Amino acid sequence: MDISDTATKHEELRREIALRERKPAGPAATGYCLNCGPDAALPAGWRWCDTDCRDDWEARQP
Repeated sequence: MDISDTATKHEELRREIALRERKPAGPAATGYCLNCGPDAALPAGWRWCDTDCRDDWEARQP
């Protein structure tokens, strides 16, 4: 096993760990803040008003 093989094994291990530790994609965007509700319209693709809303929503998830 040479240095290239060792580097490849390390890269594969780091990739495997990163994939295992990644967060799920989360809920789909609905057009309004998932924390505030339908009265808080958002631009397309957004799910929360800001990071405070996101953090509050995540804290209440099972």
